[in-house]
Amino acid sequence: MCAQYQVELNSNILNHDFGIKISDSLNSFKSRLLPYQPAPVIVKNKSGQLQLAKMNFSLVPAWSKEPKLKFATHNARIETVTTKPTWRIPFTKQHCIIPIQSFYESVHEGPLAGHIIEFSECHNKQLYAAGIFDRWIDPNTQKSIFSFAILTTDPSPFILDNGHDRSPIFLDAKDAVDWLNLELTAEQYINFLKTCKIAPELTVKIDRPLKGFNSAKKKQSPDKDSL
Repeated sequence: MCAQYQVELNSNILNHDFGIKISDSLNSFKSRLLPYQPAPVIVKNKSGQLQLAKMNFSLVPAWSKEPKLKFATHNARIETVTTKPTWRIPFTKQHCIIPIQSFYESVHEGPLAGHIIEFSECHNKQLYAAGIFDRWIDPNTQKSIFSFAILTTDPSPFILDNGHDRSPIFLDAKDAVDWLNLELTAEQYINFLKTCKIAPELTVKIDRPLKGFNSAKKKQSPDKDSL
């Protein structure tokens, strides 16, 4: 699953695609993101305007008693997003778009097995992944912490051929705006994402060897569905 990705904000592109301006604090944002690190996402504010905000990468549901869960919450599978308690409410009400330059995956099978590989758009175009977010309130300080998960689906043939079995759900800029603005039922949102998802033209390269890889081991599940 997509547990790491690279983001490099481009103010001209974001202004063109979403009509938003980047604040000084995010204008030079460039980082490789890991779970629980702060990352820029695009959301609709209470006034109905689109804006860029920082949220933690790995969704902590509002009902959680702890700021970090015992299971992985950086990705939400589209197949179970309407049934799992972690995802169900955010999926119907709290959407975001995650700007991505490239994403990294562990590979256990195929010609690149034993490596973490990097997928990026062939022409270095900005990628937009559909996501959901939630607001968790610290019971001790009453501080609000916003966090998000990337929605995932079956991989494109290119991703599958290179050894990975999931992919972020990518949208073009117009459909990304609709993901933030439309008010639909959960089932309609599922149909929207399945209909509008795109398979970007990607390139791949080896990032680094996969620590502890043993080619004799059976491929293990990349993550667990949230409880």
